[in-house]
Amino acid sequence: MSVTALLVSHDGARWLPAVLAGLTGQTLPVDRVAVVDTTSRDTSVDLVREALTPLGERLVVDVVPGSTSYPAAVRHGLGLVPAEAGDDEWIWLLHDDSNPEPTALAALLEAAAEHPDAAVLGPKLREWPSLRRLLEVGLTISGTGHRETGLERGEYDQGQHDAVREVLAVNTAGMLVRRRVLEQLGGLDEELPIFGNDIDFGWRAALAGHRTLVVPQAVVFH
Repeated sequence: MSVTALLVSHDGARWLPAVLAGLTGQTLPVDRVAVVDTTSRDTSVDLVREALTPLGERLVVDVVPGSTSYPAAVRHGLGLVPAEAGDDEWIWLLHDDSNPEPTALAALLEAAAEHPDAAVLGPKLREWPSLRRLLEVGLTISGTGHRETGLERGEYDQGQHDAVREVLAVNTAGMLVRRRVLEQLGGLDEELPIFGNDIDFGWRAALAGHRTLVVPQAVVFH
């Protein structure tokens, strides 16, 4: 099993120091990191290189035009990292404002090992900087086509949603996905550059026969 963290950044210097510390501080480290910066006007690229230089050849950083959407940046990032043989290669998607707890990746991979038929796994998202308010514990869509989290507004995390369960979709902030599945489904839809590409991907994954799980033991602040 190998994991490549794919981080997309754009003017994220406000958050990146904590995000990068969260990435490098994982109890179960990633194998490789690919960073795609969409021409940040701040110090994002410098922060990334300074924090991740110790990875050496396991790090690749590339700068693309500022007009590049998140789905397009993810597609570009995949192209920076050669695929490995076999079906046990995972891509861990991170935003420049998504800070994983130290055990987040380990919890996701533990769930992946316990549910080998799962192709997409996502963490519990809590609000940053309040830290205790829940943002998402998996996603679905309402009968009227609206994004639905199943949470009350401002709901605090008291462990009430901590069962690993199947969901329609998970947020791309912290999504762990089999590389084979991500590529076979054509990645995230570039026709949905900002909103909705996570639900769209989960929907397409389900139609293709893949399972998506939310793993609340993995926490990412977003």
